[in-house]
Amino acid sequence: ENIWLDTAFCLEFMPPEQFKSLVEKHGHERILFATDSPWSPQGDYIRKMRDLFPDDEIFAAVMGGNAERLFNGK
Repeated sequence: ENIWLDTAFCLEFMPPEQFKSLVEKHGHERILFATDSPWSPQGDYIRKMRDLFPDDEIFAAVMGGNAERLFNGK
């Protein structure tokens, strides 16, 4: 339970429903945005994340807020 997950690589191969289920079980508070750049365009990943997280607060947390909390020890 006390682990952080990132989005690199998995968004290319994991169906959206499976990813959403994983996030619901683990909690969006420990999900970090990451890409497989240069193999996958970063813009594509951002669009996928917006589709997966239409809620602005959750989207902002995953896209950077969670990383800020992690790196600041919060």
